[in-house]
Amino acid sequence: MKHSLCCLLTVLFFMFIAVANLSAQIGEFGGLRFQIVQPDGTAIKPAEQSEYRYKDKPVTVHVTTKSEHAVFEVSSPFFETGELSIGIETPGQKKLARVVTFKTPDQKNLLIGADFQLPRSRTSISWKGYSATFTAPKPRKELAVTLAEYGAVDKWKDVTSVVNRQLSGGALNFQGTNVLFGGDPAPGIVKSLVINYTLDDNEEIATFGENAWVRLQYDPKDYFYLLTPKGSPTFKFAVGTE
Repeated sequence: MKHSLCCLLTVLFFMFIAVANLSAQIGEFGGLRFQIVQPDGTAIKPAEQSEYRYKDKPVTVHVTTKSEHAVFEVSSPFFETGELSIGIETPGQKKLARVVTFKTPDQKNLLIGADFQLPRSRTSISWKGYSATFTAPKPRKELAVTLAEYGAVDKWKDVTSVVNRQLSGGALNFQGTNVLFGGDPAPGIVKSLVINYTLDDNEEIATFGENAWVRLQYDPKDYFYLLTPKGSPTFKFAVGTE
């Protein structure tokens, strides 16, 4: 019994570390999630709550809320060269409505109303020696869950409604546990979650183990708007959602 308990605690510990490492790269403030993104598309893990390091130099991020917008102020020599980007994810993966203000430290070069709802997935704006490139999240197929069952052998329960409640922004990203599914349908037996779903009307089936993380059509990078400023080491901008 002690050996089994130790094994279980070890597994849970490493599961926690894996999840912590994933979330450590993502900051949250005022309902928005943000990352500092390297040229290869991967995020930088912060050294402290609001300070990151890239190539042994500090990258600072300050976020405050003002009215219905979140105000970002970022600073790094690599923003001047356009090497780093700021990734912003909105609540429920809503669209960013607009950049309300976008200004440099001297406060004189001001860009108002840069629109994120342009049909192009990428657009660049230049003004007085400064520029900003906006890249929208990748388009995703329409995901619909038609049937989800949780259990083992001949003991299964319909959890379709539970799984559908986890849908967010056309993707699934949650941990399938007995608690989430309202109890253990097959005590003492290792269970599975079987999801029947469609992607743009194409029928698919996915199976996940008990307590596994369920991720369908979910990649964190796909959900972040990327803002890549250039021309100044410090930029300040505010964003709102539609």
